[in-house]
Amino acid sequence: MKTDPRRYKRTRGIKPDKEPRSAITTHGLRAHIDFHAIDYRTKLGKTIKALGNQLREFVGEPTPVSELLISRIVYKGIKLAIYEAHCLENLENKEADHYLPMANSFRLDLQALAQLAGKSKAPSYEEIMKRLEANT
Repeated sequence: MKTDPRRYKRTRGIKPDKEPRSAITTHGLRAHIDFHAIDYRTKLGKTIKALGNQLREFVGEPTPVSELLISRIVYKGIKLAIYEAHCLENLENKEADHYLPMANSFRLDLQALAQLAGKSKAPSYEEIMKRLEANT
């Protein structure tokens, strides 16, 4: 039984109807993933949510910097996973020279997030009020 390529792309968060078929890359590091159009009921959507939640739990109190890093880490992790799955299926290394820099960037983002973990604690209401009283 052959699967419909348009359904396959839709279930993975890839929009096949926006561009001509030849323009959309569905594999490798150049796979087109539109994170704003992902249906979070799919496997990809559930994976993205789970990764983001685990990283947020690791960091603790979210800040804009940590949220940006988390979104970058999730995006790069998904792209790397798609590339690795494609290579295991086809045993081709056409994009190997692009894989290592992205994997290194992924590693550095994880290191940066680990340094932020637990350091950013939002002040409580009482602490803010004490600071304001001390300044007046």
